Amino acid sequence: MVERLHRQHKAALISQPNPNNWSDNLPLVLLGLRSSVKDDLHSTSAELVAGITICLPGEYVQPSTDANPNPSQFVQQLEDRMSHLRPIPTRSSFTHVFVHNDLYTSPFVFIRNNAVRKPLTPPYDGPFKVLSSTDKYFVVQKADKPDTVSIDRLKPAYFDTPPSRATRTLSPSTETPPTHPVDDPPSIITPDTTPHRPAPPQQQPSLVTRRSGRYARYPFRFHDFVS
Repeated sequence: MVERLHRQHKAALISQPNPNNWSDNLPLVLLGLRSSVKDDLHSTSAELVAGITICLPGEYVQPSTDANPNPSQFVQQLEDRMSHLRPIPTRSSFTHVFVHNDLYTSPFVFIRNNAVRKPLTPPYDGPFKVLSSTDKYFVVQKADKPDTVSIDRLKPAYFDTPPSRATRTLSPSTETPPTHPVDDPPSIITPDTTPHRPAPPQQQPSLVTRRSGRYARYPFRFHDFVS
């Protein structure tokens, strides 16, 4: 069954005007095989699969009833039709960007990081101090130099305490230590009233002589089990 289909494909492609360009001829060949009537079944392949016949390309175009159209009349109809057409307004490419109301009054801002971030990386860096601001960009103080950043990447920073107090470094204490020595409290030595008990003497395990004449030393905990 498969070989029969292959033979039909090959024969149909060979019958085309340009057999070498088989990729352009293949859609028309497949359409013809699906719409051709089989003699033994008296139906097409499309009818067996879908239950109805498929529409051929020639059936999509209705035949013209006027064999000799008048060119001037056709031009007049075309002008009338085009005069009633209205151009479609183009879509505006303006994209509204949300800008926070407190952005221009906030002394510190966060800057969005647009680079490809690693997992669990914060989307914003900062906060950074604002040096100057305009309608389109801000000048912020980064590590050691000012940087110009667009307002599209900025977000105001809010603090519970002012940043000047939160980031203030502790100054060293100016108090001088006392000059007079401080005496330590005397330590009280309590006599040991526990009577001293001598440690019991440890019994040395007895030596056992083997048949070879060597002495066997067993652990002390196994002394009672050695005869």
